[in-house]
Amino acid sequence: MKQGLLTLFALVGLGVCLGACGGTDTETKSAPAQELSAVASLAASCGGCHMESGAAIASLSRLSAEELQARLVAYKTEDGATVMHRLARGYTTEQIASVSSYLADQRAAE
Repeated sequence: MKQGLLTLFALVGLGVCLGACGGTDTETKSAPAQELSAVASLAASCGGCHMESGAAIASLSRLSAEELQARLVAYKTEDGATVMHRLARGYTTEQIASVSSYLADQRAAE
């Protein structure tokens, strides 16, 4: 049951991210979910909450890679209990840097 829910959340997040990120990378658009790069898979989970169209949660579209990375590192290292604090603690510093660059690159490609 738990594995099924995790798979469902991953697929929903992937669909939302590809829509929110503009999906300009034709390789990403045509590739099945299991063939996405590791960083694209990690970044996909961001789109579940940080969508463009009128979401209550802030969009990531105006942040540079450096700003995204700084904010994620702060969430990882701060003593907080929000969803973002808990999520960021699950990423390594290298994964945070990669996801930040990936998201910024996706916006630049639009």
